[in-house]
Amino acid sequence: MSGNAGGITEEGAKIAAENLKLKREELANAKKRQEVTDKNNTYDTTGGLPATLRYPNTALDDSMDFLVIRISDFVPAGLNLEGLVKVDDKKTDNTSDDVVAAGADLLDETKTPFNLTTASSKNRNQKAKHTIYLPIPRQVQDSNNVQYGNGTLNPLEAFGTGLVAGGLENPTLEQIQASFGLIIKSGADAIAGNQDAIGAAIAGRAIGAFGGNVTPNQLIARASGQILNPNLELLFEGVQLRVFPFQFEFFPRNYDEAQQVKNIIKVMKRSMAAKRGEGAKGIFIKQPDIFQLEYKQGSKPHPFLNKFLPAHLTNMKVNYTQSGNYSTFYDGTPTHMTVQCSFTEVNPVYQEDYDGKDAGEGVGY
Repeated sequence: MSGNAGGITEEGAKIAAENLKLKREELANAKKRQEVTDKNNTYDTTGGLPATLRYPNTALDDSMDFLVIRISDFVPAGLNLEGLVKVDDKKTDNTSDDVVAAGADLLDETKTPFNLTTASSKNRNQKAKHTIYLPIPRQVQDSNNVQYGNGTLNPLEAFGTGLVAGGLENPTLEQIQASFGLIIKSGADAIAGNQDAIGAAIAGRAIGAFGGNVTPNQLIARASGQILNPNLELLFEGVQLRVFPFQFEFFPRNYDEAQQVKNIIKVMKRSMAAKRGEGAKGIFIKQPDIFQLEYKQGSKPHPFLNKFLPAHLTNMKVNYTQSGNYSTFYDGTPTHMTVQCSFTEVNPVYQEDYDGKDAGEGVGY
């Protein structure tokens, strides 16, 4: 055995050189295999990136559960306004029949502009330019939210609304007071002081109309020790878009898998970016690509997990040092990476969506 120079024996240096040679050969062979794979892949128009990507880079079979992400060019929903019957306001002979006909046509569900085409229906089942196969993430969950809020309608407001509905366009305070007082007097549970309460409520309205910071209930409470019944009720206010957060972990085991991971990250980052508008570039920017997610069990849709509407990738964060320190393979690929991303669906989920064929056999959306 030869001498030790710098702590490395001659035999150790020979082994290290042999390992380096093997690694270079493996790298060269992997690049050749990648070139062959690239020739068989379909590329999108501008990215030059593979159409099909997967991690881990292994064959899929019917016993495997996985997540498929299909990426397509976004197709705008457009405006369905052809149902509007245009009444020419320049004509002097427009009759009420013209207006009635226009209103009736607006009620036609096949023509009404309020029966708008949705982005979901336009972008569902679009031809994918990229398809990514990934393992089922550790956290699999869906969250559905609907907006509700407190609503009130006290008797004074109700009577004012009733007078307007009855044809009195601008009821005076005296008219509201008179109508309200008649109801109070006719009530079986009328108590002393109600007339004072009515007067206080009307006075509060009047003071408020002149900018005073006094509410009817404050005056009623002072006058009679009671307040108007607010008739508090939980009222529906609207729907919300669903957001799906995911975290994917990558431990590339060889050059082929490292290339897959790199391309997956690049495709997702590129697809969430806006596009410069065509033609007079700089005036408009185009919406990013659309993502269609699906849980699969082999070649079939997953029999239990939730479905997704088309979504946009709204947030993406890549950690190249997930293990806590900077560590790479000999070709510079990080040894442990995570990708955190959030997908937001382009439309809310409605009850009718659960009844359609796209809801599948599982839990629906």
